Amino acid sequence: MARSGPANEQAGIVFYRRSGNRLAGKWSHVNEKGLLCDEVVGPIPAGALTGTWPVHISDSSGRRIFDGALDLETFGQCLKLTWRGDYLPAGVPVRFEGIGCQIDRETLCATFARVDLPPPPA
Repeated sequence: MARSGPANEQAGIVFYRRSGNRLAGKWSHVNEKGLLCDEVVGPIPAGALTGTWPVHISDSSGRRIFDGALDLETFGQCLKLTWRGDYLPAGVPVRFEGIGCQIDRETLCATFARVDLPPPPA
């Protein structure tokens, strides 16, 4: 399957702060030239963190580039993060995976990298 998005997409970082019933995130990677981009996860019930939540991601210009779901699951003392969804506007399926840690009740930070999806069945 041909990759959408930058062909040389790099691993990146993301950090979230709880804001009401959402996680407000900032992320970047080399392709964004170190500029911070926005991510919104939720709604998430009070007290919850693990689970599957809606996610919307924008680039540094504010243009929405991804809609999908973020899976947060316990992984030892850390969290495993999996973003599943579509690059916009083309709607091309994509997945990212990462590992992170909860710094305090309100803050989560993680790394992430794109994972190639298997080709669709013939």
